[in-house]
Amino acid sequence: MLYFAYNIYTPLEFAGLYGLFHNKFFSPWALRIFKIAAIAYVFITIVIVGLLGLIHRFLNEWVCLNNLVYTIWILVFIIQEYYEEPLYQVNLRRPFFWYLSGLFFYAPCTLLIFSLWHYIKSMPGSSLSYLLIIHSVFNINMYLLFTIGFWMDAGRKQFNIR
Repeated sequence: MLYFAYNIYTPLEFAGLYGLFHNKFFSPWALRIFKIAAIAYVFITIVIVGLLGLIHRFLNEWVCLNNLVYTIWILVFIIQEYYEEPLYQVNLRRPFFWYLSGLFFYAPCTLLIFSLWHYIKSMPGSSLSYLLIIHSVFNINMYLLFTIGFWMDAGRKQFNIR
């Protein structure tokens, strides 16, 4: 049952971040990459869950897939902003900047950690186990940056993420 709970969190997190990103792409090429990544995610998810199930073990591959897609979306968004908006400036007053900043560091770190998950867990005394501490620091950083974004959004008296 514990594996099921951990595994079911993965698509819920994906759905939440899909909702966060879905209206951020205005360029046709960026929107196309966003949609292709989401569709590929669904197909690969079907294969992973179909082959491995949800209750027999923690699906670290699924977590890796999530964070790979998040990293793609983040990079596409950054490229879109800098190349499609000639006068683009980083705006620290936009809550989405803070959400994106938190994910920018957390997603690649999580991808690395969970790609090594079974090895790290099988060798608890190895130096690789210290990666979990680094991951925790990035996790805390992400939540702090998200909090800044939520605080700024609430300060504007509206809940418009952009």
